Amino acid sequence: MKPFTGGFTSAAGDLVVMMKLRPPTIQTLLADTLQFYLEGIISPPSPVTLLDFSEAGDDLRRLQTGKSAGKTVLGSSDDDIVSVGHVELPD
Repeated sequence: MKPFTGGFTSAAGDLVVMMKLRPPTIQTLLADTLQFYLEGIISPPSPVTLLDFSEAGDDLRRLQTGKSAGKTVLGSSDDDIVSVGHVELPD
């Protein structure tokens, strides 16, 4: 995972919980985000790549190379086939 050590930051938060517990904080975050967008300070990710779940492994390997950009969205299709490995559990 060496490519992720060069200034990569990832953060997550449960916005539904925050909306219930801290509505003023969410209101401020949304207002600030909209203002930043309108001022051109932030923009949507580009490019946006849509892949089937069966391509998730390939995409994770691409992420590990550090050569990915934009946003990848995984979705499913009716003919999507995802291989699943079998793991023996100890007794």
